[in-house]
Amino acid sequence: MASDSLEPPNSYCFSDEAISTVAQRFGPFEDQGSVHAGDVRDNEADTWLMASAGSSRQRNRLLHTRPSASARAAMANNLQKYGKLIKEIVLKRGIHRERCRKNQARYRKKQQKYLTDLETEVEQLREEIHQLEKQRRVISFGVPTKETVWSIAAEYFHLFRHGYIAPVAFSDSEITRQSHVQLEFLQATMSIDVMDGGVSGVDAHLENWRLFSLYHGDVQLQLERLEKGPGNSIVASMKTGITVTENTLRTLYLHLLVSESDDDKWSPLAYRLLDQRIEMDGSIRFVWDASSGRVTSLQITMNLLTPILRLVGSIANAARVFDEALITPEGKLL
Repeated sequence: MASDSLEPPNSYCFSDEAISTVAQRFGPFEDQGSVHAGDVRDNEADTWLMASAGSSRQRNRLLHTRPSASARAAMANNLQKYGKLIKEIVLKRGIHRERCRKNQARYRKKQQKYLTDLETEVEQLREEIHQLEKQRRVISFGVPTKETVWSIAAEYFHLFRHGYIAPVAFSDSEITRQSHVQLEFLQATMSIDVMDGGVSGVDAHLENWRLFSLYHGDVQLQLERLEKGPGNSIVASMKTGITVTENTLRTLYLHLLVSESDDDKWSPLAYRLLDQRIEMDGSIRFVWDASSGRVTSLQITMNLLTPILRLVGSIANAARVFDEALITPEGKLL
């Protein structure tokens, strides 16, 4: 390499031979390894497009390719096998559901029977309580444990001193019951078929008292005396007081409400009887059965004719009063 004084010292001239022997240098080291982000994205996009194109072609081949006979046989075999398995599962589930349904039905039936038996037992207990309560009330009547016809007769007049008394309602747990003292007394002291004139039974006897008290006003029954009667019986002498009301005339003496001269007016006999207080003498014969300790017969008589005769003034008028009446001169309802 030559230099010239007229050239700058840092300026050199190289021959073509020297230049040709120098290897070409690239950029800095750090520039050699760097990759632009845009280039990376372009490469990834190209790769995805190539993969998608390959997948689409493969899918199209699968869709348009017909399975081989062996593949179809295997598929049919699998379908048959899985079909049987599904049927077995469905069948087992159906059997299980049916078993559960039967078990539930048996359980419900058992529970229902339990509830029914429990209700029956509760009702039996309530009935026993009711019967015991009746016995307690009978004892409270003053009737001794070993009843006698004398004590029964005395208690009879005590309970019926105001005629028939309607039953009283009371609550027994959740059930409303009726307490009928007179009926319970008769059931405790009288025979089932106790005779009362032409009727028999406790219910019939009490029904006579109910109607008699319904048809008359202010019924009062008073015991006068008790005497030994024939056989195993006692006779109770009594007085019965009643008031003749408009209801009495309409129910027992309806024929007196029509006047022979004027259909719109009552007869004079009806006016004579209306609102009159009547006292009748009478008696009740209690027939006693020592073997059963109960009264078997009640023979009741009352003298209604005498006070009616006193009110109407003559036997003819009295005959007219009782001619079509629904009560006899002895006080028996027809």
